[in-house]
Amino acid sequence: VEASAAYEQQQQEQARIEAACAAQKSRLEQLIPRSKILLQTPDGTSRMLGDDERLAMIDESQKFVDENCPDD
Repeated sequence: VEASAAYEQQQQEQARIEAACAAQKSRLEQLIPRSKILLQTPDGTSRMLGDDERLAMIDESQKFVDENCPDD
């Protein structure tokens, strides 16, 4: 039973990583081609994302993809 629980936990972790990879790749697809990004804030307002913030988000997403996502 313990081996089966470990296997299930491993499968759940793999599914979580795959979902995170898909989300980060989607984020890159949105951030890279656009220089102007409108960001929805938690209070429901919007603000324009600055270039430095946009580039930092790209770097963060690319690092995650490089470290965690298999090449397609």
